[in-house]
Amino acid sequence: ALEATGCFALTLDRFLAEQPVRRAEGDPGHVIVLDDSHAFGAFQADAALARAEATGAGVVAILDPTQRPPFGGAVFRALSERAGAVALEGVQGVEGPLAGILAGLAAGGDDAAAALSGLRDQGGVTAAGDRETAITRVAAEFVKDRAADRIALAWSRAGADALTGAIRQALDQAMPERRVEARESRFGPLGDLRPGDRVRFTVAGWCGTPSRVHGGMIIRGDRAEVLKTLAGGGLRMRVAGLGGTREVDVVPEGPLPSWQFAFASTIAAAAGSRHDSVHLIASPGLDRATLAAGAVIASGDLRITLPVPEERASAALESMAGRERPARSAADHGFDPALAARAAQESAVPAPIRPAAPKRGDAVPDTGATEMPAVRLDSVRAWRANADYLKEHPEHVLAVVQADRPVFMETDVRRALRERLGASMQDAELGTLGDRVMKSDHLLTLAAEAPDGARRFVTTARAEAMRSAHATARKLAAGRFVPGDMPVERGDMFDGLNPGQARAAEAMLGRERLTLVQGHAGTGKTHTLRAVAAAWQARGVEVLAAAPSGKAVAGLAAIDGVEAATLASWEARWQKGDVPKEGGFVFVMDEAGMVGAGAWSRVQERVLAMGGKLVAVGDPDQLQPVSDMPGWAIAERAAGQGHVSVIDHVVRQNDRLDAEATRRLALGGANVEHAVRHYADRGAVRIEGEVRADPVAAAARAHAADMEKHPGGTRMTVAFTNRDVHALNDAIRAEALSQGVIDPETVRCYGKIQRRVRGDDGELRITFAPRDLGVGDRIVLTRASEAWGLPKSAFGTVTRTEDDGVCAVIDGRENPVQLDREELEHTDYGHAATIHKSQGMTADSVFVLPHRRMHRHATYVALSRHSERLAVFGRAGHLDRLTDLVRMAQTAGTLDTDLLDGEAASPDAGRDPAPWEASAGLQGRADWKACGAEAGRIDFVADARFMAVAERTVGLMAAGRGHDPGGDASRDPDGLASEPQRAVDVLLRRASVFRDEDVAGQLARVSRGDPDTFLRLFREAMSRPDLVVLADDDGRGGRVWSTEDRLKTELDAVDRGIRLALDPVPADAPPRPRLAPDFGRRRGLSPAQETAVRSATRQGR
Repeated sequence: ALEATGCFALTLDRFLAEQPVRRAEGDPGHVIVLDDSHAFGAFQADAALARAEATGAGVVAILDPTQRPPFGGAVFRALSERAGAVALEGVQGVEGPLAGILAGLAAGGDDAAAALSGLRDQGGVTAAGDRETAITRVAAEFVKDRAADRIALAWSRAGADALTGAIRQALDQAMPERRVEARESRFGPLGDLRPGDRVRFTVAGWCGTPSRVHGGMIIRGDRAEVLKTLAGGGLRMRVAGLGGTREVDVVPEGPLPSWQFAFASTIAAAAGSRHDSVHLIASPGLDRATLAAGAVIASGDLRITLPVPEERASAALESMAGRERPARSAADHGFDPALAARAAQESAVPAPIRPAAPKRGDAVPDTGATEMPAVRLDSVRAWRANADYLKEHPEHVLAVVQADRPVFMETDVRRALRERLGASMQDAELGTLGDRVMKSDHLLTLAAEAPDGARRFVTTARAEAMRSAHATARKLAAGRFVPGDMPVERGDMFDGLNPGQARAAEAMLGRERLTLVQGHAGTGKTHTLRAVAAAWQARGVEVLAAAPSGKAVAGLAAIDGVEAATLASWEARWQKGDVPKEGGFVFVMDEAGMVGAGAWSRVQERVLAMGGKLVAVGDPDQLQPVSDMPGWAIAERAAGQGHVSVIDHVVRQNDRLDAEATRRLALGGANVEHAVRHYADRGAVRIEGEVRADPVAAAARAHAADMEKHPGGTRMTVAFTNRDVHALNDAIRAEALSQGVIDPETVRCYGKIQRRVRGDDGELRITFAPRDLGVGDRIVLTRASEAWGLPKSAFGTVTRTEDDGVCAVIDGRENPVQLDREELEHTDYGHAATIHKSQGMTADSVFVLPHRRMHRHATYVALSRHSERLAVFGRAGHLDRLTDLVRMAQTAGTLDTDLLDGEAASPDAGRDPAPWEASAGLQGRADWKACGAEAGRIDFVADARFMAVAERTVGLMAAGRGHDPGGDASRDPDGLASEPQRAVDVLLRRASVFRDEDVAGQLARVSRGDPDTFLRLFREAMSRPDLVVLADDDGRGGRVWSTEDRLKTELDAVDRGIRLALDPVPADAPPRPRLAPDFGRRRGLSPAQETAVRSATRQGR
C-alpha cells in the first residue's frame, strides 16, 4: 500500500536485515518513517531505534496508542508519553453523527459514555438478552443489510466463528438457492461455497478461470463474495482488494487459493480496514479502546448488539466506556514518565545494534489440528515428581493443605504427608519429616482449640490475609458511598416488608460503604433484597449480586435488573478487566456467613478499589465456611456493631410457635432448650426404642409416606455426613419403589455413581453404586451444567426415562430439561442431602437424621428448613434423649475461632513479611518509583498473594473450571509440565509483564485437574531467579512481574528513543526542509495533519 503511493517501503524484517551504513559527510540526510509502530514489540523497537542511532538517521514513528504490539512492550506508546507526540484526531471519510460518536469513543471518559448513549438514542444499540440471542440477531440483521461492503465483528475468535456459522444459517433461510445447493453434493475446492458466501484469501495465488485472465490473480488479504453458481458447477465471485474490484469466474476444478469465511472477524484482525456497515457484538467485558477500534472500522453505519437484558443495557455501555485496557508494558508499572528524560541521560548507552526481533513464528501457537505434537502429562510421573519435590521441600505440604483447608490441625499435615509419601518412606522417616514441618516458621497456632482439644493452625500467609481483610473492612466502614446521599422516593417499594425487613432495607440504602445484614433462617432476606435493588436502581446505581454457590445464585438471578453470579465468577471477571463503573455500583454478597476469610478478603479488596458499596447478607449462626475462618466475623469486628442490621422476624414457618423456635435456636444458649422442648411436645422428636434402633429405616418410611400423602408438596431428608446421606438415599428409594411412589416400570440403569467418602479415621474411600432412575426419583447435580445453565447441587425430579437419558424438572424451574447419559455421570440421588447442601433451601416437610458431631450451626440449619412439618429421628449413641439434641444445638462450631487471640498467642504474631528484592537494573534509576519492595525474597508458602492465587485456582479446578473448557487438558505443546518456568516465557511472547494469576492459569491447564501437581508447578515457575516485581498491585489485585532481560530490553529501547528525541540534529547534517505556509492546503491536509508533518521537520531526531 505504501509503495503504491510512491514511497520507498520495506517490511520491518527486510529493513533490519540490511547492513547499516552510517551517513558520510556530504551524503543526503535520511529519515526512517516507522508506520504502525504501535505493532513493534520491545525487541523490534529497540532494533529499529538502534539502527537510527548508529546511522545518524532521524525517526518519525506513526502509531495508534490504543493498539497493542503482538510481542509485548509498547515502546513507542511509552515514548509518546515521555517525549511528547502530535495527535491526529477525527476519522477521514466519516461525517455526520457517526463522526462525533467515533471521536467521543476515541477521547474516552465522559465523551465515550455520551457517544454510546447517543448511538443508543439513534437506534444503533440493541440489547438482545443473552449471547445466543445476540448472535442470532446480529446474523439476521447482517443478512438484511443491503450494504455491499459489510462485516460482523466480535471480541474473541470463538465469537467471530459463532457469528460466521449463524450468518450462513441465516443466509440458508433467506436464499432458497443456497438450500438447493446444500442438498446437492459438490466436491473439489469449491465444495463448501454457495451464493452469498464471503471469503478472505489467506495466501496469494491464481484462481482457476476459463481463460486464465489477469483478474484471476489473488493477493493475500483480498476478499470475495460468491455471486452465483455457473452452469457446470463453477462460481462467479466479486473480488476486492489492492488490485481493485472485479468479477472472476472460477471453474469447478479450481484451483482456488486458501481462504477463510469472512462474514465475521475479530476486532483485532479487522483493525485498520474500513467497511460501509459494521455489525458489532459487544461483550460486557469489552474495554473502551477495543470497542473504539471496532467502531472506527465503520465508514457509514455502525450497529452494536449487547448480549444483556434491556434493563442492563445502560449500565453495560457505561462500564465499557469507563473501562480502560490494563497496561501490558514494563514501562507502565512503577516508573515516573516525568523523570524519564533524566533517567535516559544517566543510563549507560547499550550496544549500538540490539539482537534482531523475534520472528512471527515465535508467537504463541494457535490450538488446533496443526499445532505441534502434544506431550501427555502422565499421572504416574506427575505423582512421582510431586513426591520428589515434597521430599526436597517438605514445608510445601503446608501449601497443599492450606489450599484445601486454610484452618487445619497437625493430623491434617501428617495425613497429607502419609498419603503422598507413604509408599516410598518408612513411618519413622515420615514422622521425622512431619516434626520438621510442624516446627516451620510459617505456622501460627490459633488460641481456640478443636472440640477434641487438638491445636489448630493457619499459615502466616493466611494470617496476613485475615489482617488485610480486617484493615480493608475498616476502610470500607469508614468510607462514604456518594450515591447513598441521593434522595429516592420509597413509594410502595417497602409496602410488603415487615418492620425488621424495612429497617434492614434502610441500612442497605445508606451511605456507608459496608453494611452487614444478619437475618435468621426464614426471615425473608431475599425478599428484602428485591426492594433494596429497586431503590438503588431508581438512583441509577448498578446492583451486582453474588453467593458462594451456584444454587444460592439462582434466587438472586430472579431479582429484576440484578446481575448475579458466584463469587468465583465475579473474581474471574474482575481479573479479566470486566469491572463495573467506578463508584457507581452496589455489590450484594448473599449467604455471606458461609464465605471464608480468603474469598471475603479478595472480594472486599476489589470492591474497595473499584469504589463500590459492599452489602453482606447472611446468618453467621448458620453453617460456617468449610475449614476456614469466617469472613463475617472479621468484618463485624472491624466495622463494629453500628454497621450490622438484624432481621429477626421469621416468615418461613407457617406455624407461629415453630417460627419462635427457629428464633430461639438462632439466639442459642438457654433459648435452645425451649425450642427443643417445643418440638418434643409436638411429637417431632422421635426417640422411641424402635426408631433409635434403625433411624435410617424410620426416616425412609416417613419420607416415602410423605411422598404418597402430599404428592404436590416438597420434602427433604437431611443428615450431617455424606455416609448417612448415601444410606438414606438407598433406603428412601427402596421404600418408595415398594410403595409405587417411584414407578418401577420406568426404572433404567444409567451406569454407576462414584462416591468419595472420608471415614472416621480420616482416610478417603471411593465406592460405587448403580445409578438406577425411574419416574419420581429425585436427583442432584454433582457438577454445574453449562449446557442447561444449572448450578452444582441443583435438585430435580425425574419425569421420564429413556434409553439415552432422562427428562427432569429442576426445582425452581418450570420447563423440564433433558439430561443425556454423559450429563447423568455427574448426578447422584437427591432424596436426601447433607445439612450443608440444604442451607438456603425450604421444603414443606423436613426429616432429620442427627449425628453426635453436629454443632449449633448444623442443628440450627437442620431444624429451620421446614415450612409445615418437621421430624427428628432418635439414633442410638447419637440422640438417645432430648438433652442430646440440646447439647448439639449449644455446642460451638468447629470454626468459631477468635482471630486476634489466635495471632496474639503466636510468637510469630506481628512479624512483618519479608519484602521483595529489587532488580539491580532498577536501582538508582531516576524514574523508578519503587512500587515493588527493596530487599529479600519471601517464601512461597508464607506469601499471602501467592497462596490466595493458589487457593482460588485450586477451588476452580475442583469445580471443573480449572482448565480451558475449549481445549484438552492433557495437551501441553509448550512442555510446561516438565519445565514449568517456561510458563513465564509463554506469557512474555505477547506482553512484557504478567501477573501471578496469568502463570497460574497457564499451569492449571496442564495439571490434569490435580491440585498437588498445580501447586508444585506454580511454585517452581514463580521461583525463577530472574523474576522482577514491578508493582505489588496492578489495580486488579494482582502483582506485576517481568524478567530482568525483558525489562532491560524495554528500558534500553525507551532510553534510546528519549535520547534521540532530545539529541539535536548533527551540525553537518543537511538542512531540514522549510515548508511553505500553504503546504498543508496544497496537500489537502487537515490542520492536525499539517501540524504533525511540520513537527517532523523541527529539531531533534
